[in-house]
Amino acid sequence: ISYEFSHFKETSFRLITETLYYLFSHKFKQALNLVEFYCNNNKLVELDLSHNENLRTFKVSQHSFTNLDLSGNILLEVLTITQGSLTSLDVSHNINIVNLDCSYNKLTHLDVSKNQKLRTLSCNYNELVSLNLLNASKLFRFYCDNNMLTDLDVSTNTRLETIYCINNRLTQLDISKNTLLNEFYCSDNPFTSLDISKNTSLQTITCSNNNLTSLDISKNRYLKSLAYANNRIPNLDISKHKEITFLDCSNNQVSSLDVSLHTRLQGLVCSNNDISYLDVSKNEFLSRLDCSSNRLTDLDVSKNVELSYLYCSDNLLKNLDMTNNKELFSLFCFNNELVDLNLENNTGLAYLNCSNNKLKKISVRSYYSTRVFDYSNNCLRFSELPIPGYGLSDEYSPQAIIVDDDVSVGSVVFKSGI
Repeated sequence: ISYEFSHFKETSFRLITETLYYLFSHKFKQALNLVEFYCNNNKLVELDLSHNENLRTFKVSQHSFTNLDLSGNILLEVLTITQGSLTSLDVSHNINIVNLDCSYNKLTHLDVSKNQKLRTLSCNYNELVSLNLLNASKLFRFYCDNNMLTDLDVSTNTRLETIYCINNRLTQLDISKNTLLNEFYCSDNPFTSLDISKNTSLQTITCSNNNLTSLDISKNRYLKSLAYANNRIPNLDISKHKEITFLDCSNNQVSSLDVSLHTRLQGLVCSNNDISYLDVSKNEFLSRLDCSSNRLTDLDVSKNVELSYLYCSDNLLKNLDMTNNKELFSLFCFNNELVDLNLENNTGLAYLNCSNNKLKKISVRSYYSTRVFDYSNNCLRFSELPIPGYGLSDEYSPQAIIVDDDVSVGSVVFKSGI
């Protein structure tokens, strides 16, 4: 396949080439005024842009490049080259780059020290072992998730407001110079300590799946989202952080949790802990609650009228009143000691798992055509199951699962109306 661009000599233009499956070599020598070039979803292995000195935007994804020579494209401002097999990328000559996205490639090294105008850098899902951010002083947002970095220096990037470095091999990270930091995501790294005392503007921090034993958030008064799941932090004082809307402290050996002051809380995940009492009566905006795998004997959600998702499995609950939770969409309450469950007011319920309880009575009224209900391993008879449209014999059944309009009892599936 070949193209002629001689008629584009005098005007800048935007070239979009989609689905070039069989275009393996391409030269644009005639397109001297090419400004924007998009060539997503192709099998290009070679591309000569050496004559396109006016190029300012180049975007390609799902490509077959292993390297790309951009040394002649000094005016380039936006570079996106993602979802391919790129093993090297030299942007040292592209001093005007503002946005660079080279995610989902096979890069092992990346140096942006010459790109002093760079504001956004995304290099997620590569194989990076080294990353040079020196002199990129205007960097505003930075994403390097899922690489192999053991060291990362962001000390010269003092304008950073967003850092994503999830799933690397970092044992420490100094962010003391990043005083404007607003969002910080550093989960899945082998951190043993984390100092965020200088990051007083921080609103979101996610540091789950690390090796932290403590976390000082006393200086982070503007926190709205805090996630530190799967660490070893049994006690964390959040009493001064009343603006928090999301909290995840799951799997931290927490024995007590007070969220009574957090009236703006919308999401709470405190599963896999040792909590025996949980008061959410003051959290009227709560829409998601996961308190599974604790030691709760009672749970009052009558004040949580916005609740859509409730996961309270693997506790010691004997009663669960969902009368006021008319927005409920998903309820997982399996492995408790429930004997009665009334869900007639929860007409929007689509997912229910109340298996492995002691249920003798259950009432469900769901208008969802697509639904998954699991009543298995209770003390219910077929005739007592809330399954309209099914003629089932009055027999004891330890298993009954509904998926859409089909009822499964062991290996037998009953179709609607049979």
